[in-house]
Amino acid sequence: MHPTLPRWSFSFLVLLPGLLLPAADVAYREIFPTGPNVAANGWKLNHSDKAWDGSKDVAWGAAPGAGSAKAVNSLSEDEDDAEAWKGFVWLANGDRYLLWTEEVSFASGTVDHVSLVYSAKDPQAVVRLAVRVGNAWFASEQTLSDAAGLPLKDCTPTIFTVQGRTFIPFTWKVYESLPATVSGTAVPLPAGALSAFGFLASGKTQAPAFDTIEVSTTHGLADATRMTK
Repeated sequence: MHPTLPRWSFSFLVLLPGLLLPAADVAYREIFPTGPNVAANGWKLNHSDKAWDGSKDVAWGAAPGAGSAKAVNSLSEDEDDAEAWKGFVWLANGDRYLLWTEEVSFASGTVDHVSLVYSAKDPQAVVRLAVRVGNAWFASEQTLSDAAGLPLKDCTPTIFTVQGRTFIPFTWKVYESLPATVSGTAVPLPAGALSAFGFLASGKTQAPAFDTIEVSTTHGLADATRMTK
């Protein structure tokens, strides 16, 4: 389905047209095919000053997906439905948010990269990859911004490389404030299973859209363990 993509030395990569993600190493994919909210697909959404739980926010709208791949390890009810592509779009509340999931755990040191298709329609929006190892959260040094605000179907995937990269620790607990900024010394991720991941973002956008979120690992599905159903 996808040709092999070599591992790049770039901090992150926006794929050129015609250059697609590898299929063999994909351990997890979320295409948000069902439900009016992220909770219907095993994800969570926290935003604003007190990390308000927006997991069951009604989506502002549905956008066409960016491809025709099946869900690999997402836990949606129709995960084998290759046709029901609808990226998750919601009316943003607050100027920062964390869209994340803990439905799958990845074996220690096996995550190579995480990719997503994203549109914000907001030149000020900044997105970082967020990962949890044990109980500690880390945000990528690399950032993704979006000035074009293209429809999801016209966006190309962005890759956040994990192996060999350093991340900035940040403190956050459910129902506590999300960090207004991410700062500090970047460090290698500690050993241990990657027990949650998502995207820590800020901006004034009113319609952030996410689709085609993939995690590629050393051995593909063998590195992923479903934690919730």
